[in-house]
Amino acid sequence: MANNFISLADSKANKKGNIVVTVTKIGELKSGSSTAGDWMRKSISVIDASGIELMSVWNKDIEKFTLNHKYELTGIYWKDSNGKSYLNFGQYSKLRDCGISVEPNQSTIDKTTEPIVKLQPLTGEKLEFVEDRGILLYKIRMALEKKIKTVSIDPHPGMIWEMTETIYQDYKEKYLK
Repeated sequence: MANNFISLADSKANKKGNIVVTVTKIGELKSGSSTAGDWMRKSISVIDASGIELMSVWNKDIEKFTLNHKYELTGIYWKDSNGKSYLNFGQYSKLRDCGISVEPNQSTIDKTTEPIVKLQPLTGEKLEFVEDRGILLYKIRMALEKKIKTVSIDPHPGMIWEMTETIYQDYKEKYLK
């Protein structure tokens, strides 16, 4: 049976639903004890085209999530507390790891099981171009990250990558023709 995926925003409005999101930040581990036993929790930032939300993940499920990976999540739910809704990955929630997300700020939800990119072997000039572009993008990203961190303590990774790509495209138009 196929799962019907909805946006993060629609899931929040419905207080449940199946979603496809990318993990953009994994918070600090919190732990404690209750009458039910010991517990561990992490807050994980997830994003799709409709927005970004914090998701609580508990105990053994914490290790299932990896930064910058895209996931299909089923059986998630929302809890209300202090007038705010919180996304939860609970005991009956399930996930499918779709691998590393190419774009943290994706504009559409990918519902296919096909690989995002089919890699071809690179040789000669193509390999040199890719290596040069990779080095240039890395240098731009490092400079941006350093500059952004002087303004914002916790910049969103998607913002840094988006700005890096914009700067690279401007550079490419001016100098790589």
